[in-house]
Amino acid sequence: KDGDTKTIALKATREWTASISPEESGFTVSPMSGTGSNDPQTITVTAEANTGKDAHAILTITSGELEPVSVRLYQPGEEGGDWTLKELRDWGTETPFPLGAKTEVTVVSNKDISTVTNVTAFVQDETAGLQLRFASAHSFAKGEKISVLLEGLKLTTYQDAIQIDAIPVDNATSISTGNTVAAKTTSLEDFMANRLEGQYIELDVNVQPRADFQNEPEEDVPAETPDNPAPEPYNYG
Repeated sequence: KDGDTKTIALKATREWTASISPEESGFTVSPMSGTGSNDPQTITVTAEANTGKDAHAILTITSGELEPVSVRLYQPGEEGGDWTLKELRDWGTETPFPLGAKTEVTVVSNKDISTVTNVTAFVQDETAGLQLRFASAHSFAKGEKISVLLEGLKLTTYQDAIQIDAIPVDNATSISTGNTVAAKTTSLEDFMANRLEGQYIELDVNVQPRADFQNEPEEDVPAETPDNPAPEPYNYG
C-alpha cells in the first residue's frame, strides 16, 4: 500500500530496453534502456503509494532478437484485489479488465437444469448479479463460492444481457460449497425494469382474481413431497 522501491539485477551482453504494461499502473522503471555489459546492471522499480485496488503490471526486457524476459509486478492497494460485481458491470464493454482483476462470488444457478447450460453460471454478491460464460463445461454447483480471475477478459452482451464470455475454466477456483442461497424478493416493477439482472429472485406480486373467476371452485393443489417439491425461484438473466 505504501510506496516502495525494489531493484533487479540484469546481465545483458547486448543493448536492451525495458517496457511496462499497462503504462499507467503506478510503477516506474529506471533506467529504461542500457548498453551491453558483462557486469550485472541494476534496474530500479518504484511503486507509488496505492490507495485504490491492487496494482499489477508486466515489466518486459527486450534485447535484440533474444527471447524477451518478463517480470510480474504487484503492489497491494487499500481497496484490496477483489472487484464487486457492480464494479465489474460499471467497467463497461470497451476495455478488457486489467491485470490481477478478480472477483469472489456465489453461484446461484443450477447447471443441471435445462434453463442453464453447463458452460454458464449465474453468480451474485451483495452488490449485483452477473452471467459468466466459460470456455468449456464447469462443475460449480449452486451455493458454491468461487474466485474468478478476469484479467484480459471483457464484458459482452448477449440478447441484451450483460455477461463475461470465454472464461477459461482454470481461471475459476472453488472457495467453499453448500452456502445458503436466499432469493432476493423484488417487486414486479423492478423486475420489469431489469434492475436485478442475473440475480436469484422471487417476485412479490399481489394477484387480484378476475371477477368472472371469483365463484369458480378452488383447484386442489398437490401437497409438497420429495417427489413433488415446490418450485424454486428462477434466475432471470
